Amino acid sequence: MRLLDEGAAVEALGGPASAIAALGEHLTAERRARLDAVLGARLASLTIAVEGLHDPGNLAAIVRSAEAAGLRRLHAVGGEAQRRGRKAARGAAPWIEVREHATITDLVAELRSRGMRIAAACVDGAMTRPLAEVPVDRPLCLLFGSEQQGLSREARAAADLDFRIPMHGMVESLNVSVAAAIALFELSARRRRHLGRDGDLADDERTRLRACWYARSVDPRLVAGLAASLGLLPACAGPTSSGGRAPSRGAETLPDGATEVQSGGGIAGIRSELVEARLSTAPVDRYGVPAKHPLGPGEDALLAALAGSGMRHDPGLSRVARELARTAPDRFHMPSSLIEGLMVWSGMVEPPPRVAIVEVAAPCGTTPAASGCAEAFRALAGEGTSIASPAGEGWLGVGIAEVEGGLTRMIVVATERTVALEPMPLELAARGTLKIAGRLLAGRQDPRVEVVDPDGTWRRIDVRGGNGKGARFSAEVPCRGEGGHRVEVLASGPHGPEVAANFSIYCGVQAPRTIVTRIETVEPGVDVAAIERSSFAALNHARTQRGLPALRWDNAAAAIARAHSQDMVDHNFLGHRSPTTGEAGDRFKKAGFVTRTLRENVGRGYGPETIHEALMNSPGHRINTLADDVVAVGIGAVIGPPESEAAGAPRPIFITQNFFAPPEAAPDDPVADLHAKVDRRRAGASLPRLAWDPSLDPMAQGLADGIASGDADAARRRLDAQFQASAYAAISTQQITANDYGALADLDLWGERAPADGLGIGVATISAGERKGSIVLIVILASKTAPKGK
Repeated sequence: MRLLDEGAAVEALGGPASAIAALGEHLTAERRARLDAVLGARLASLTIAVEGLHDPGNLAAIVRSAEAAGLRRLHAVGGEAQRRGRKAARGAAPWIEVREHATITDLVAELRSRGMRIAAACVDGAMTRPLAEVPVDRPLCLLFGSEQQGLSREARAAADLDFRIPMHGMVESLNVSVAAAIALFELSARRRRHLGRDGDLADDERTRLRACWYARSVDPRLVAGLAASLGLLPACAGPTSSGGRAPSRGAETLPDGATEVQSGGGIAGIRSELVEARLSTAPVDRYGVPAKHPLGPGEDALLAALAGSGMRHDPGLSRVARELARTAPDRFHMPSSLIEGLMVWSGMVEPPPRVAIVEVAAPCGTTPAASGCAEAFRALAGEGTSIASPAGEGWLGVGIAEVEGGLTRMIVVATERTVALEPMPLELAARGTLKIAGRLLAGRQDPRVEVVDPDGTWRRIDVRGGNGKGARFSAEVPCRGEGGHRVEVLASGPHGPEVAANFSIYCGVQAPRTIVTRIETVEPGVDVAAIERSSFAALNHARTQRGLPALRWDNAAAAIARAHSQDMVDHNFLGHRSPTTGEAGDRFKKAGFVTRTLRENVGRGYGPETIHEALMNSPGHRINTLADDVVAVGIGAVIGPPESEAAGAPRPIFITQNFFAPPEAAPDDPVADLHAKVDRRRAGASLPRLAWDPSLDPMAQGLADGIASGDADAARRRLDAQFQASAYAAISTQQITANDYGALADLDLWGERAPADGLGIGVATISAGERKGSIVLIVILASKTAPKGK
């Protein structure tokens, strides 16, 4: 990350004092004066902590307010915003330390070590002290909770005092970022008056920060060679963690059964940064309404060059393409979260489109006849044809914008439209209901609708209709709380389950006017094992933050996942169904890997964090990550080739995550265990206890042992002889073979009212052959009376 490079630069120049002397001459007097003035007003004795924020926009605003108020650091505990908004406001976050904590306990421990009083922001309670009465006579931390739930019980219990912001209007609460800003500016002013000076940094800390800020303000090429030669050294003020989920470095493989990754900083070879894109206009009001978006002269010429692509033009996609050309950080960084946000902004429901881009030093947007433009149009038309839908049912958009350096950036976006939905609003009332109606296209079928609510809860929505290809379907999505709801329409396609539509609705709040996104860049020689460990750490962090157990690492499953990722790179597809290896279950079966439950995520992106964010923003993938019926995971990452021949072209990462639960092994006494489980099941269903007969169990066990050892015929003959000597008039047998012992207690047979006068069971494990390791259950159903006609 950039701040780590700055820390390395300071050390490479001989430490803070030497770095200040060496770098200061490359700064203007005005810049040095401003940096020194800001440093002189920095407060270490006042800080703010946020718990469980879900909206990265709120975290972005709080970071900006905290930096503007002159705070030295900010603390974040949990919440999706912590992952998506770590340096949430570009221009603010590099100047303030953002410390991350896995739990409230970790946060409180650090604050107590700094001698800080903790004041919790509350909206309830008339007896809570007003903001003006919060004491500032000692170091103080202001603690704010999530948008919907406020502070957790643990956070409230840890606070030394509560406070509220008095309001004199009809509204009952403020947005958390607004409330934080009000509290920060009032209390920072009072703290400074109490101190009698603007800032309180210790001399050595101020000197170290000054050196880092000087390095940040200088052309990075001055020190890039030094930073590269030293690698990653301690950072100046970047995001740090107490008990968090930072990925490990190094090439060692995680041992089977591991649930944690040792923290060791960022991944060498992957640079990461968060940026904020401000949109040029407000978003559209409704999805699915044809956009009014006239093209400029250069865009008209570019569209004409694409006439032979076989794709149709969609003005809404051109609106996305032009805004993407304007807001993308550079030609090689087109973050999926930025593209997803722009699709919402333009009222498009499709998943993020594929992108082709060319930059040229000519005014091709306004003067398409300028020198070099015709060649650029032809080059981009060729790139656009390469990203066209292989099914020939694609739509495209074109966009051109002037960017820094006197360049013109030209973009083509292309997508395959697999669903047609009727118009829908972006924004609804807090208790509103979204009505979805439409039909699947391009041979897709079996529509399903899933939603992730603002608090991160996943739910599946009932779908009416949709039976058969092209059939109309509908669904209703009720709002659950204020905030963004992520909606996904899934369908069955040529590569298995796929996303036909992926969009957001905003209940009781305004759709965003800015997009915060992460940029990750993979450099040659990056440690792929570290990417896998980072993905593992991120998904287990997501689980433990929600009270779910961490998954165990499994190297055999990782090898299967890695092979599938390589298959996707080799055969240029992203999906669960491979043209060469089939479905995930086929791949596990071929490897001789037996599971009780198997789930799979596949993703493509430019770094482990952005891939994780994309998976968590997809309801279907999110439910796999947070499933409670799996206990282990194997993750395989493969880095693809550069996406074009241009120097510096990005290299995509393909990741496969295989979540599973192994079969439940039979206990030492499976017969007694099954008796007990079946009895509990029937008692819970108010059914009478079965007529277990201990004399029948040995007979059933003998047949089960014979089948498991490959001597079924002899075992059946012995059973016939034993039956003749029994007190029953007739018997029948049922044989069940399962990979999972746990499935044996769930048979429909156990739910029948009175299946027999006497029952016996036997359980054995198959020792050889194709079903080796599977479990055989024999059930003997005995009757005291012979069947009629016998």
